Amino acid sequence: MTIAGTGFQSGATVRFGGTSCTSLTVVSASQITCSTPAKALGAVNIVIQNPDVQSGTLTSGFTYTAPPTYSSLRSSFSTARCSGCHGTQAGFSTEIYSQITTVLVAGSPSTSKLYIRVANNTMPGGTPLTDAQKIAVYEWILDGAPNN
Repeated sequence: MTIAGTGFQSGATVRFGGTSCTSLTVVSASQITCSTPAKALGAVNIVIQNPDVQSGTLTSGFTYTAPPTYSSLRSSFSTARCSGCHGTQAGFSTEIYSQITTVLVAGSPSTSKLYIRVANNTMPGGTPLTDAQKIAVYEWILDGAPNN
């Protein structure tokens, strides 16, 4: 997570719904990076507190959503956007889980042929996927590309 703002100080803390972030780095007075803690689905407040006790709250500043699934990717865009070429052509089918996993490294989107081609707009042909669709593919692969 990258948080942009002003007045951040070294030693600041960040809480999502009352739970502290991990791996927190105050990059500059205007940027903090951290790993979000696990929480139940839904919106939570983000609270940032500097060591001098100044703090700020962004009410409902982050929403936890369910991770994308193979089924949700297929139903939301993969079948419509990818199966025209990758239903029976191009060496594999996006409709068959065991075949699509041959072009990805579970847990590693940056080394997965599938994500690289989606991210650099070489796939699908024609209109590129939206940023939200690219993020869904990234998150699915990062989550281990589960078959669900």
